[in-house]
Amino acid sequence: MVINTAWVVMFCAVVAAMNNQVWLQHLEMLLIRFSHLGISADVASLSLIELWAVYLHLSRLADG
Repeated sequence: MVINTAWVVMFCAVVAAMNNQVWLQHLEMLLIRFSHLGISADVASLSLIELWAVYLHLSRLADG
């Protein structure tokens, strides 16, 4: 039961963050910064959830 509750809380946090369009602007900046990875070419075909995953990955790379 605890695991399911934690999952729901985490899911709600992700949905709330995804509703905030600021992350899309940050994603654009991160894609430029990490253009050498070649992700930019595939961005147009990604869903919002996939874009969110790319954003999280690039954010972690930026934090070092």
